[in-house]
Amino acid sequence: PYAKPPLKSVLQNKEPEMSFWKKLFGGKPKLMDWRDFCQYFADAANREPGVSAVIEWADTLRDTYIAITAQGEAESGRLYVANAYAQYSQDPEGLDGLLAAHLTVMRQMASTIQESAAIESGQIRITLKNASWLDEMRELNGPSTEELPLCEPLAGDILLVYMLDLSTAMRSMTQADADKLGLSDHTKLRETALDNIRRLIRQDGLKTDRAEGHSLCQIRLDGFYDTALVLLLDEILHDDDVLAANPVFAVPARDALLLCNPADEESLYALADLTRQAYGESAYTVSDILYQYHKGSISIFQSH
Repeated sequence: PYAKPPLKSVLQNKEPEMSFWKKLFGGKPKLMDWRDFCQYFADAANREPGVSAVIEWADTLRDTYIAITAQGEAESGRLYVANAYAQYSQDPEGLDGLLAAHLTVMRQMASTIQESAAIESGQIRITLKNASWLDEMRELNGPSTEELPLCEPLAGDILLVYMLDLSTAMRSMTQADADKLGLSDHTKLRETALDNIRRLIRQDGLKTDRAEGHSLCQIRLDGFYDTALVLLLDEILHDDDVLAANPVFAVPARDALLLCNPADEESLYALADLTRQAYGESAYTVSDILYQYHKGSISIFQSH
């Protein structure tokens, strides 16, 4: 009297029931320890086309990393997974999403490594960073200096850092990069980088935002290399009637170069306030100190 339902329908009807019993008796998924977790990530990375992953084991998760290499390239990037494991420990069922996000990062790393194999001098840029950033890099890379960013102390707590502007990402240069490009001489390297910044200025132009009735202003380039402009202030300000030859400036963030005339007391106070605010709010902070530029030299500003 009753028609027999198709097999597919029977199976579909049983799925919720099976899910119910699984939830009832299956419990939470078993948590991997950190070593199994690293192996799980590395195995997944090695299934990605063009990506090779090798675990560099250490005694602790914090010091263990996955070396990511693009197939056919000798260079590798480091992926530390301590934070990912902490997330996984809090939410084991979110493993698939966590892995997918990190696989995207691994693919980007491999792509950047591949592109880095064909670097050119025209890709060299300069940016400024806080000296504490280099301390963090030293801690991350251990005693080896081979992978440390190529940089020079500039003044106070700021460093001049050489970067490579690749089509897929930006990364700091190493001494090996400079040697590869025949730019081991840092004077020649700096001039090459500044020529590239000059080319960006000609290509994109500079924008200056001024506070009405005051000398306070912000000079903008592209939001990435704005701080490098402090090394070209003689050229940029050569016909500026408002800013003196020795402007006070601040670089609170990667995209913020603020300046004023040292004789403009009201602007000096405003500059200090804006610097503290931008330094506190930016994701890419540099320094909250006021500096002064004079004939190519940079020093910490001394108020009288």
